[in-house]
Amino acid sequence: GEGGWEEFLGALSNEAFVRGLVVMPTVMKSWFGSCQRSLHQAALEFVERSAGRIVVEGEVKKILGASRALLGDMTVSGNVGTGEIWAKYMQDEVELAVCVRLPPGYPLRNPEVDAGGGLDAGGKGRKWGLALNCALAMGSAGILDCLLMWKENIDTEFDGVEPCPICYAVLDPKSRSTPNFSCPTCNHKFHRACLIKWFASREGEHKCVMCQQEINLNAGRRGRR
Repeated sequence: GEGGWEEFLGALSNEAFVRGLVVMPTVMKSWFGSCQRSLHQAALEFVERSAGRIVVEGEVKKILGASRALLGDMTVSGNVGTGEIWAKYMQDEVELAVCVRLPPGYPLRNPEVDAGGGLDAGGKGRKWGLALNCALAMGSAGILDCLLMWKENIDTEFDGVEPCPICYAVLDPKSRSTPNFSCPTCNHKFHRACLIKWFASREGEHKCVMCQQEINLNAGRRGRR
């Protein structure tokens, strides 16, 4: 009957929505940010009530199933009930720790990062936490991939490469390149993509984040990759 058909369509749409959250969270998050107000609230309530837990279970499952060859010296753990994922990494006799908390509305809501665990490595621990937070907020990679990038950022900075002053990371979350665009005045190096976003957020004002001098993206110096 008609009632059975409507019930089927409702179940199908719910399943499709959940599948979208799992497979293409960035697209779903973009839609969520621009959808009608009534849909916005309904979607968030649905995710907080049931769908979000399915996504969190998938992320935690990936974390717990990661191979030692992939993780290296980093240890990871997760709890579906609390939505918390922990990572610890020892570098140069310094233990660094970070906790990623997935809110009930994840992935429509951004994760929260607590980088207060472990030693602060001369003030850099929280900076690496901010870099992880930026990567997670972009939503283009899963939690495990972002934690692996967190570890790689630490390794690369310990090798002497300075992070980008805008995103606080050595590696660009998308291209995985190191900061390779130098300010001609102060010589600080940035990811080109970070500078483009920074300029756009300043209504076209092309000034260096550090020294506040004008920067020409077509004339600045490129450092090594």
